[in-house]
Amino acid sequence: MRFWIQRLKKTRNQYHAFKAGGFRPALVTIARSVEGGYTPPEVSVRVEKRLIRILKSALGEIALRNDRMVASEP
Repeated sequence: MRFWIQRLKKTRNQYHAFKAGGFRPALVTIARSVEGGYTPPEVSVRVEKRLIRILKSALGEIALRNDRMVASEP
């Protein structure tokens, strides 16, 4: 689990660097990798919820749209 949190924090820090330069994405795509075996099923929901929190922290209000909800919005 610690590995995933570290990767999310790194991604958040990279985004904040972009944001400081005036960058704001119009669209963010998140792909789940549980079925492919990359993300362990036991942490996938926590990773997704954490990622959504990071996006909200970085972007403010966001609209979520997904094909198949694994985690409810935190």
